[in-house]
Amino acid sequence: MATDSAQMKALGFLKDWSNYLLVTTVAAIGWVSTKGVTFDPVTLRAWCLAFLVISVVFGIFTLALIPLVAEEVDKKQEQKSIYDVTPEFDLLYVVLRINFIRIKHVCWIQHFAFLVGVLIYAYASRTGA
Repeated sequence: MATDSAQMKALGFLKDWSNYLLVTTVAAIGWVSTKGVTFDPVTLRAWCLAFLVISVVFGIFTLALIPLVAEEVDKKQEQKSIYDVTPEFDLLYVVLRINFIRIKHVCWIQHFAFLVGVLIYAYASRTGA
């Protein structure tokens, strides 16, 4: 399959978007942990930071899966969605063989966790908690 296929372009767009979201999330973590509204230190700030950190972790997973999905797309030469490709890889070299994770499993969690973190921040700034 040519490297300029629709699937490879889609992977490129997903890589760019995930990268931008990852950088934004890291900046948001810095903002929430040092500035902004006054949080109840045990509850709202902790929950906001927890969801933003989850977003960062799954953003890294998303970016790590993109080259593996690209390899599978090139190998199989099928016209299926990049979200339906299930790459196989060894976790921690040879300890565990992974062949059930799709890119949508990690990128959706990245997006959801970011949105929840932003909503918690918005709620905290609205209430002045």
